[in-house]
Amino acid sequence: MAEIKPDDEPGAPRRGPLGELADYIASHAPLTRPGYPELDMLDGFREIWSRVDMGRQLRQSQEQVPDSAGPLNSSHLVHHALALMQSASPGYLQHFLSHMESLSWLERMHNGASQDAARARSAATAGKQKATKKPATRAGSS
Repeated sequence: MAEIKPDDEPGAPRRGPLGELADYIASHAPLTRPGYPELDMLDGFREIWSRVDMGRQLRQSQEQVPDSAGPLNSSHLVHHALALMQSASPGYLQHFLSHMESLSWLERMHNGASQDAARARSAATAGKQKATKKPATRAGSS
């Protein structure tokens, strides 16, 4: 529930601590980054790199299609859809592939984090098992 400042109107909600922090950062942030000027040449390079990368990804999708792939083979269908997308709208294909790369990266990050967590759990379990084991005593010894 929003807090109300005593000197504000009774119906006006007060910004919370996170909102106040955002306001503070916005008021102290420079409007431009003088240390990092935007280079016009960089836009051209990004465009060229995007086209080169798109070509690489299309070749890679073609390589994944088996030679004996039928018309309903999923790899064949994906490559065919990408080829049609390139002929119909290369700009959309670039955007689509960029989005797919981002999702793939996020999935790899998530899977890596899940594997790290599983390793940590198994290590903790193994550590507990070692700590709870008591040394065996021999019969007849005091």
